[in-house]
Amino acid sequence: MKKIVILLCLAAYLAGCGGSDSVEELKSDGLKAFTDGKYVKARESLLKALEKSPSDKDILFFTGMSYKREFYYDSALFYLKRADLLFPKDREINKEIYEVALAVGEWEYAIRAIMVLVDTGDRLEDYYYQLADLYASTDYPLNVFFYLRRAYDRGMDDPNRFLQFANAAAIVDSMDLAFQVIDSAISRFGENPQFLTSKAKFYAYREDYKTSEKMLRSMLKEDTASAEVKFNLANVLSMQDSKKKKKEALELYKEVKPRIQQYNIDSVITALEEELK
Repeated sequence: MKKIVILLCLAAYLAGCGGSDSVEELKSDGLKAFTDGKYVKARESLLKALEKSPSDKDILFFTGMSYKREFYYDSALFYLKRADLLFPKDREINKEIYEVALAVGEWEYAIRAIMVLVDTGDRLEDYYYQLADLYASTDYPLNVFFYLRRAYDRGMDDPNRFLQFANAAAIVDSMDLAFQVIDSAISRFGENPQFLTSKAKFYAYREDYKTSEKMLRSMLKEDTASAEVKFNLANVLSMQDSKKKKKEALELYKEVKPRIQQYNIDSVITALEEELK
């Protein structure tokens, strides 16, 4: 009886080692299904293969890709990251990580992927704007400034990038450069209200409230309904010692509050009301 049991176990083991249960056949079935666009079927085979061979580069990569093709980006990134951990600096893996990381908002992984792509042949200058935006999303203002400075030195054509760079320069306390960039933008593209508003803010950063106020009042004459200009004028007025100007600031804040919901005006209004008692 014992011999029969042993023989049955051996037969079951041998059956398990052959046919579609082998790693290579599962992998082959999965890749064929992937090529045919049958991504669920591909995953069924690839995930079984992955249990047997958890470090196989192609299995990890195409498992991630099968999720990506059906827009399951979180799952796609999970397997692509595993592949990258085992096979670092692989160009094809990082091309996919870059796209998927952007889709799910994993900014740091996107940055790392860009650096691999640059190390493996891409030009860094092709990613200046993308890197600036990614570092802005991860709150690294110095890195934002660094890449925009390099883009500016190469030549900018987009007025929005001039504005972004000028503001980045102001944030890292390069005020002379901030004025230089915004003046260059005004000279090239005209007196865009966003450029003028930023320039007025730069004067306020330098505590030249008189010049800032003058600019914003002039803009308000041109566009009496602009909530953005009124809000920035209120900011400048509230920074000054004059009680009269603080009262005007309070009225402006109350006026624009329903239209400037991205700012926490309630706390500013409360503080000003307390100050003016």
